[in-house]
Amino acid sequence: MGIEDELLSVEAASRASVVQTIAFGERRGQRVRRIGIPRQGELMKFKGPQCVARSGFSLHAARQIHCEDRQGLSQLINYMARPPIAEQRLTKKAAGDIEYRLRQPWADGTTGIKLSPSELIEKLIALIPPRSSPLVRYGGVFSPNFKRRDEIILYPGQRKRKVSVGATPCAGESNKVKVGDLSWARLLRRVFAVDVSKCPRCGADLEIISAVLDGDQISRYLKYLGRPQRLRPEPASR
Repeated sequence: MGIEDELLSVEAASRASVVQTIAFGERRGQRVRRIGIPRQGELMKFKGPQCVARSGFSLHAARQIHCEDRQGLSQLINYMARPPIAEQRLTKKAAGDIEYRLRQPWADGTTGIKLSPSELIEKLIALIPPRSSPLVRYGGVFSPNFKRRDEIILYPGQRKRKVSVGATPCAGESNKVKVGDLSWARLLRRVFAVDVSKCPRCGADLEIISAVLDGDQISRYLKYLGRPQRLRPEPASR
């Protein structure tokens, strides 16, 4: 399987995961098997102000973190960084299927889901970022194609608030600094912990000896490395 086929397979698994269907195998296109006593219709649960749960998804917009509440921000990040599944709620049945028990029943009465081993792997693959894709994806008003993105995102040369522990909350202009440009090497080091400016063998500084700008030459190098030679079309914003 080539890289492009691999990317298409990951995208198919992601789409099927969103609509709760199976993307591959004997049950391709069918709904994920659910466990529990189904109820008529589906109720929308309101668990408090600015909180709602429906179709297995929940939205909690009541949580607010003050700009100087570093402890609260840490707790929120830890909550968001939880693992996708709890292993103690996985059970392998005699028939070979795997059942996953939900912590709380859904509004339609579902208490768990049943997957074959390959279907479970498919759902886990949907959680893995595709190769050569950003590890952090932004949606909604932060998505790359949002029509009013220029009003939200700061660019180099613009100013933003500098937050420091012990400073006056939401200080004024005196606590603002310019957004600076970072070299591509520093960005790679900060995001992936890989310092491409150093030799991986001896640690000496590397020197750029040439830059490939011709499209045919770039395609030839990418083909030699087994990488995709053309960009995928960028999806329209929603």
